[in-house]
Amino acid sequence: LVNNAGSPLSRSSLADCPTELWRQAFAVNVDSAFFVTRRAIPHLKASGRGAVVNILSLSVQTGGAGGAGPYAAAKGALEVMTRTLARELA
Repeated sequence: LVNNAGSPLSRSSLADCPTELWRQAFAVNVDSAFFVTRRAIPHLKASGRGAVVNILSLSVQTGGAGGAGPYAAAKGALEVMTRTLARELA
């Protein structure tokens, strides 16, 4: 499974980020990967093999330049979700 969905949608500083943009950033960049992965886990386990690859961004390291903070925060959440899944499914 490759979760490659991702988009900053639009740019905003965190201080001025509209709630809707924040929620959309997490929906596109985290929620989509969560729901697809959750649905795939039983199939991956049943096959006895497989992997989950979540595509991150350099913004996880940089904090998201030029108003990409909501996107960076969402991709950071995806990174933590990836690490958690690795531990849970190992």
